[in-house]
Formats: sequence, structure tokens, C-alpha cells
Amino acid sequence: MYKKCAPFQSSSKSRRDIVSFVSGVVFTSIIVIAAVMFGSYIKSQNGISDQSLTEIEIKKLDQQIHEKVVHELINIQHQIDQIKHVSENRFLTSILSARFLQAEQIINEAFVVDSPMPLSFQQLFPNISICEHCPFDLWHFEKCYFRSMESPLESRLQLNVNTVKIDPKYDIIRADPFHIMAPDQTNKENWCFTKYSGPKYAVINRESKCIRDITFDPINDYQSPIIFHSIDCKENINYVKATWKPYRCMKKNLITPEEIVQIKNDDSFVYFYCYMQNLTVHGSTFPCKNQVYRIKRGKNLTINGQTSSKCLIHSTQQ
Repeated sequence: MYKKCAPFQSSSKSRRDIVSFVSGVVFTSIIVIAAVMFGSYIKSQNGISDQSLTEIEIKKLDQQIHEKVVHELINIQHQIDQIKHVSENRFLTSILSARFLQAEQIINEAFVVDSPMPLSFQQLFPNISICEHCPFDLWHFEKCYFRSMESPLESRLQLNVNTVKIDPKYDIIRADPFHIMAPDQTNKENWCFTKYSGPKYAVINRESKCIRDITFDPINDYQSPIIFHSIDCKENINYVKATWKPYRCMKKNLITPEEIVQIKNDDSFVYFYCYMQNLTVHGSTFPCKNQVYRIKRGKNLTINGQTSSKCLIHSTQQ
């Protein structure tokens, strides 16, 4: 963070713990051997043997040996505890070092001016929030201020972030049009395929059902519509009338069902267009009108005697 807001103090790692750990192991091994051989050492230094000692002297000497062994064993245990303590400290130090390196990497990724905040930034501040309906994936970093104090609890980090507040009452809807058949205006024997020409996106109020067209692409243009709340849903002065423009015309008998039948679906319904074909519903068959039909998902759709339920499932998975 010292490169972004203020410098951090860093210190080189000491290797003294490693040396202490190794010497402690060697020293412990030496003490264990010395404790076992201590009795023989005392006897050899005094030039005595078991045969020349009285029973009282033997008991006294055994007591001394016992006390010395106990003392050395206690020292050994203390050294073992010290080694464990050093090992635990080294383990904690390794974890903290890894965390610091990870935090530094996250800071380098997050503190880039006019760039989206990476999701990894939430690992440093899990509960960070600006407002209730300001999703983190829309945050853009601007700049930061950092005040370092002697106590870490008194240090302050201030972030300047731009974001978008989402109004849950509004939804952005996108046109997913069908290609509609229309009679050829220049040749009555022909029919034409027409495609939708009109607004692709709009904003709808969930409560009032008021709709406003969006003149740009909010997805590909990376823009967010600014909603000005109106008391009444007045006439949309920017409304662009939807039209279908012909792009291919031919005689009716040359048009195949595969070119006409279209099926789409959302989370709740299946929408289909089948003009000039036969539709079967509840055992009754009738010609399809020049319109888009809607049925609930999960029901069979039979056109020209062929049931399209499997096709719908396949389309849903794509």
C-alpha cells in the first residue's frame, strides 16, 4: 500500500531461529547421553567400585545419581518446550508472511485509478459496503488517503470510489424479436420475411409498469441508465415506433416450415411463431394465426403433428 497511499515498513527475515533450533537438537542429544552415563562417570572419578562401598554409601550415591538424572531430564523437557515454541513461531511467521504478500498483490490490483475494483479486494475488507443497492462489481477506484499512526487501530484508510446505485423497482428489458411473415406490397403472389426495427432496450417500472426506451446499448456500451422518477407515467416523448422491415420475399408455396417456425423461451413461458402451419392444442388442430403464441413451460408443443417438447429442453440448456 506504500506505493498507492503511504509507505509500509518492511524488515528482513532473521535466520537465528533456524540456528537455535538445530543447536537445541544437538544439545539435547548430548544431555541424554550424559544423563545415562553419569553414574559411571562419578564412580570412575572417585576410583571406587560397588564392592568397596557400604550399603549406606551405595544408597546415598544412587540418590545423588537419581536427583541428577531428574534434574537433567527437567532441563531436557524445558529445551523441548523451547524448540516447540520456536517451531510454532516460525509457522505463524510463515502464515503472516504469506498473508502480507497476498494483501500486497490485492492492493496492487485494486488501487488502479479509474479501474473496476477486483473481487479479491473483499478478502481484505469482507464487510465493506457503500449502500444497500450498490453492488461491489460496479465499483470503480478513484484515489485513496492513508494516515499511519503508532497504533494500527488508529490508522485510517480512506477510499474514493465511484459506483452505481440500482433501484430494485426497475428492470432493463431487451427485445428478442421474431421474424414475422407479411404480404409483399409490390407482388401479391409473394410473402416476405420481416425483421424487427425498433428500440432494443427499455426500462420498466415493476410497480407502475411504466416503460421508457433506452437509446443506447447498456451492455455493450458499458453504460447505466439514469432514471428520473416521475409521479405519473407520462407519454414517452422519445418513443420510437416498432416496425418490421421486409428483407426477403418469395412465393408462398416455396416457403418451408423450417423457415417459419420459431421457438423462444424464458424462465416461465415458451413463445412460438408458426404462421401457415397447423397447431395442435388439447387434441384440437387449427391453423396458426400470424401472431406469436405463449404457453407455460413444461407443456408439449405440437406443430404439424410433431411434438417439440424435446427440442424445447435442448434449447433451454444451450
